Amino acid sequence: MPSLSVYLPYYQGMRHYQPGDDKGTDRASNDSTYWTFRTLQTLVMQDYNAFAPDVQHAWKTFEQQTAKQQYKMEQSYLRLYASHPKEAQRLLQNFEDKTMQNAQTLARRLTNNIITTMTYRTDMKYHFLSTQP
Repeated sequence: MPSLSVYLPYYQGMRHYQPGDDKGTDRASNDSTYWTFRTLQTLVMQDYNAFAPDVQHAWKTFEQQTAKQQYKMEQSYLRLYASHPKEAQRLLQNFEDKTMQNAQTLARRLTNNIITTMTYRTDMKYHFLSTQP
């Protein structure tokens, strides 16, 4: 679902990935990065016209901010690498860690927003009074 996906840069030279990046089977799991993003996409598809615009806007904004940070990091990396390669590698890893954490945090926030809206709609449809957005 490219229209609901986000671009995340990965660099050669990373020493590790985020916990959960190595998990992802055909069974939903709270500790899987794959399922963090796939859950959001699946929920959006329940009412694409209502939910997709907010998710697409959020990912577009995230990608634009990340691209600016990425450019700055790459410039710093190039300056550092010749004389301090280990420090340059740490810079790269820190950028990756922060970017991936921020993407997962945003995906969870968007997922929670959709679940809140869907819960409210269900409550109104079936006359439950348990939640209000």
